Amino acid sequence: RIDAAIFEEITPDTNLFSLAYVGALYEGKRDIGPLFSVLRQLCDEGIIQKKKIVFHYAGGESVYLRKQAKAFGMEDIIRDHGRLSRQECLRLQASVLFLVLSTWNDRGEEGVFPGKLIEYMLIERPIIAVVDGNLAHSEVKETIQRYNLGVVYENADQETQMALYEWMKMQAMRVCGGQAVYFSPDLEAIDKNYNWVNIAKRF
Repeated sequence: RIDAAIFEEITPDTNLFSLAYVGALYEGKRDIGPLFSVLRQLCDEGIIQKKKIVFHYAGGESVYLRKQAKAFGMEDIIRDHGRLSRQECLRLQASVLFLVLSTWNDRGEEGVFPGKLIEYMLIERPIIAVVDGNLAHSEVKETIQRYNLGVVYENADQETQMALYEWMKMQAMRVCGGQAVYFSPDLEAIDKNYNWVNIAKRF
């Protein structure tokens, strides 16, 4: 279970475009490169300054994350926290504006549904999901769109590539303009379908 008090006592720095990814990258199989590509584009277009972006990582595979970021000249935005306890990870995730989710949807491995997505729902921060693989219309995408939890990029769906750029541009402009990030999830539906009783029934 998650101690809700953690999220009441920690407030993100709204002057920074802050993101967090916690966990494994499966030796690079989880590829966050498309997110770094969009961040690079936003910097090049003058939408946001690189110094305003910080990407927090906690886990034991920062070498792969840095390699993915370096391909777009964005490796210096990464803050590597190494391995943290669960409570420390929750505090880190509560301290940022955006939570990053990475997974895949391949033939033979359809329907991958990370438990991290449920945790993110409870943390109540906008989610940026990057879904690798050769199949579109992943369960992760359908879930995030159904509950208005954020934005999804799917490697197999070109339309989501532009959607990621437009969504992040909108959020970057809000952050740089001193506005709150846009986040309007369907909390009532989330509670109905993902409270602990219903999670236990489902899984």
